[in-house]
Amino acid sequence: MSTAAATDWEKVFEDPKSGLIARIEGAKNNANLPDICCAVVEKLYKRRDDARLRDRYRDKITQIFDADRPTDDKLAETVAILREIKQDRIIRAGKKRKARSLEQTLQEYDDTAAQLFADLVLEELQNVLDLLSDGIKPVAKRPLPYFVSPAFGDHFKEIVRTDFMPELQIFNRREIAAAEDLPPNERAAALKQAFEELQFREKFFSAWKHVWSNLTEQHAPPDKPERKRQGFMESLKSQLLGDPEFDDSMTIEEWQEAVALNTKRNEKAKAIWARIAAPSDDYVAPTDAERDFLGGLIVHPYEETQQTIEKLTQMATDKAPASVFTKFQDGKDIDLALLLASMRYPKLFIAGNGGYLKEIMRGFKPGERRLLFPRVDQYLFDEAADKAAAKKESGPTSFRVSLK
Repeated sequence: MSTAAATDWEKVFEDPKSGLIARIEGAKNNANLPDICCAVVEKLYKRRDDARLRDRYRDKITQIFDADRPTDDKLAETVAILREIKQDRIIRAGKKRKARSLEQTLQEYDDTAAQLFADLVLEELQNVLDLLSDGIKPVAKRPLPYFVSPAFGDHFKEIVRTDFMPELQIFNRREIAAAEDLPPNERAAALKQAFEELQFREKFFSAWKHVWSNLTEQHAPPDKPERKRQGFMESLKSQLLGDPEFDDSMTIEEWQEAVALNTKRNEKAKAIWARIAAPSDDYVAPTDAERDFLGGLIVHPYEETQQTIEKLTQMATDKAPASVFTKFQDGKDIDLALLLASMRYPKLFIAGNGGYLKEIMRGFKPGERRLLFPRVDQYLFDEAADKAAAKKESGPTSFRVSLK
């Protein structure tokens, strides 16, 4: 889609022939002028974030026309409000131009703040991968699940660098630009300090979720706009507003461009996910069903997970009754912690087709286990054994992974 030219708000409002103020002044004897002025406000402040200003200006206009005063006085006050709105639009346009300028400036950063930011993001991702794979080795010569595999980690980081980083940099352009203004020897420390601040991390995690969705998921196209027959008031507003840039609704042509852009983005997302999830002899690659799980790993609360792993390991060491585990896990999501504990300490949890994991899973039917512990079920239990056990109605299921 081509980039639209910037709106000349001075001309939109002040042009003596086609400007908004000239049109309002020319319609001063129209009985519907108050409604038309309010319609202008609603068109210019249509977004949810504009509600406060929209209500403020609409109330002002209503109060002006409700007052028992000469029409020329009412019109003069209304024009003053329109000029106030004009200034607001000019300020907003300036902010948008500045934001676009920041995005363009990012393209000029090479081994400076933008590159330092990329390095810190990849360092953050590596820290997550290290936490996941800590103490885990292949079991029974089987490939490791992707999220604990160093080979997958290297593969994934390269895709993040080449495909995700440009969008992540745009979302965090202000921090990057601020670091770029510092002396070169201070930039890395400033960005690293930012990464340690809660507010920045929350912003970064929000950006990551958005970019992950954009670059790996399929999105529905926008709804086709309806062509509606205009009533008297709509016709008046169209004549008054004239220029289609005042209308936030899509034209058919804009919709067609948006659909084409959405198709292109979906094709890109499909290709990126195919690269991420490509089969490998070195690890068990992620499935389509694990897309959200993989995308959420970088924002997972790992300190809490580590504490849970330690508690589960202590239970296994003490051979605590299954009822203790059942009470502990009730209402919690400990699927990842239980899987990591089992893979870090296989002799405790999964040795010899038994172990503590099998003991604590006795109280869960296969369907319950798949619901509460999807990752444990996927990587440590054997579906065929589940079916066999169901037919015999006896005994717990066997493990896919076992240590002799």
